[in-house]
Amino acid sequence: MADSLRYIQQMVRLVPFCNLRDQQMVRLVVYCDPTEMPHTRFVPYTNEKNGRQIWWNPVSEEAVDPTEREFSYIRFMWNNLWDLADTTLTASTEQTDFEVGRTQQRWSHWTWRSLACGEQWLKADLGSAKDVQSLILWNHWWNPGSTVRIQGNDADAWGAPAIDVTLDIPSSQYSITHTWNTIQTYQWWRIYVPAGVVSEDTDNRGDKDDAEYCHPYYKIGRIFLGEYFSPSVNFNRKFVLGLKDESKKEVAISGAMTSTLVPEYELVQYDFQFLTAADIVSFTEMFDAVGRKTPIFVVENEKYWWRRTYYTTLFNDFGVDSEGDNLFQLSTIIEGMR
Repeated sequence: MADSLRYIQQMVRLVPFCNLRDQQMVRLVVYCDPTEMPHTRFVPYTNEKNGRQIWWNPVSEEAVDPTEREFSYIRFMWNNLWDLADTTLTASTEQTDFEVGRTQQRWSHWTWRSLACGEQWLKADLGSAKDVQSLILWNHWWNPGSTVRIQGNDADAWGAPAIDVTLDIPSSQYSITHTWNTIQTYQWWRIYVPAGVVSEDTDNRGDKDDAEYCHPYYKIGRIFLGEYFSPSVNFNRKFVLGLKDESKKEVAISGAMTSTLVPEYELVQYDFQFLTAADIVSFTEMFDAVGRKTPIFVVENEKYWWRRTYYTTLFNDFGVDSEGDNLFQLSTIIEGMR
C-alpha cells in the first residue's frame, strides 16, 4: 500500500490555474506523468458566463487548447550569449556613456540609449551559430503601442531574416520576454524598432501614455539571449521573505544622526519536491557557472500575462535532499538586484 501511494505521489500532479484576464475560468489540470508530455488530461471547467456550470472534460493531448498545452514551469535563464566576451555588439546610434556595451554590465539602470527615436537597432554577432530559445529586454521604455522586433539570421543581412518576431509588450511589466517553442540556431541577432510616427515625451514626465513612447530616446538596461532550463516539476510554494534594508544609522553624542542609505531588495524562496536526477544536473550546472555573484533571470511562468520576471542573483548555497526512489528536494532563494 505504501509503495502504491508513493507511486501515485510521484506520477500525478494537480495544477490549478485560472484566467485572471477574463476573470471567469478556473481549471484543475491533472498531469498523469510529469516526466513526459501527458496524452490525456482530466480538466474541470468553471464558466461563470454560462451560469456557473461545472463539467469535467477528459481530452486527448492533441485536442487540448494550445495555450494550455504549453503551460510552463519556472524558467532559469543564466547562460547569456549576449554577455559573452566573443559576442560583438553594435547599435544604430548611441549616446556617450550610454553605449550598447552597457547592456552587458550588471547594473540595469546604466542603460544603452539611442540618440533619437525612429528607426533604431541593436545587433549581436555571436561569432558562430549558437542555440537561442529566449529573449529578455529589461528596464526598457516601450509600451504596448510600440513595435519592437527580435530578428535572427545566418548572415548580417536583414531584408528577409529567418527570424522576425514582433514582441508582446506587457503594460504592467518591467521586462519584455519572448520564448520560442524550439531552439533557434543563428549567428546574427538584432533588436529592431522600425521607423514610424513617434510621440515624444517632451515634458519628461516619464509616463507611458504616448502611442509610441520616447523620452526622447529609447533605452534598454539589460538583455538576455540564450537558452533556459525548466525543471520537470514547478516550485510547490513561493513566499517573499520581505524587503531587506541594510542601511546604517548612527547617532553621535551630540544627538546628530547620520545615515548610509542602501537600496532595499527582495528575497524570494522556491521549494521543489520530486525533482529528477536530470533536474539536479541542470541545477548543479547553473550553480557551478554563476555561483552567488553572477546575475541571472528567473521567469515564474512565461506563458501567462501575470508572470513575474526577476533580475537576480542566487542568495543561498546549493544543497539537495534525497526523497528516495531517485527523486530529490531542493530549496533556493533568489536576491533581487538593486
